[in-house]
Amino acid sequence: MERTASQTAGVADSNADRLYDLSLRILMVVVSVGLVGSVAFLTYRWLAPPKPVETDVPVVEIGVRATPPVAPVAQPAPKGEVLMNPGRIFKCSVDGRVTFSEQPCATAPGDVKVEPVVKSKSSR
Repeated sequence: MERTASQTAGVADSNADRLYDLSLRILMVVVSVGLVGSVAFLTYRWLAPPKPVETDVPVVEIGVRATPPVAPVAQPAPKGEVLMNPGRIFKCSVDGRVTFSEQPCATAPGDVKVEPVVKSKSSR
């Protein structure tokens, strides 16, 4: 008995379906084993008694060191200068850092005062 083309295709499809079913079963077994193993491990970790803490280093209490009283810092003397003047901007240079402020520099008496540039108002 000879097989026709449709019968030969049916046999090939049957083999492919068997391989597909086999691969799905193998995948299902692998996932199931992993799931059961994970649940068993987590259950063991949850129910197992904790291990005792081993202290190889002796615990020694260290006393608190007495700190000397801190002397109060004297407030700087007022300069008699207006602290807030919107018409002037002060440039302070401390340790190589330059800052601009509306207040004069407290650390450097010879601060540089920069006058702001006034822009004319346009009618647009």
